[in-house]
Amino acid sequence: MELSSALDTFPSPLLPLIWLYHRFLVGDVEGAKVDLTESIKLVSSFTQSIVKIASVHMEQGNPKLAFECFDDAIKQNPNDPDIYYHRGQGTHRLFLTVAIHLIFLI
Repeated sequence: MELSSALDTFPSPLLPLIWLYHRFLVGDVEGAKVDLTESIKLVSSFTQSIVKIASVHMEQGNPKLAFECFDDAIKQNPNDPDIYYHRGQGTHRLFLTVAIHLIFLI
């Protein structure tokens, strides 16, 4: 079932998050990105979709775009602690990547 037909039967901003976890489990990162983008189009203030698409960007090796998404989510809802938690995870992951590269270059 495609997202658009699923939305006709169950129009909820949570549906793309359900699809996201399914898509990640089967390794379809691009599909998860498409679903989250659709969710953001439907409800632009739904920070969970913005946070999750930031995680997709991190997974794809694009931290710059990921942190732009975190900034957008903070603009939408600066009181959502989940944004800061995931941004912290992204920062930690980026730090570890840089540290590992430095260790093996020295």
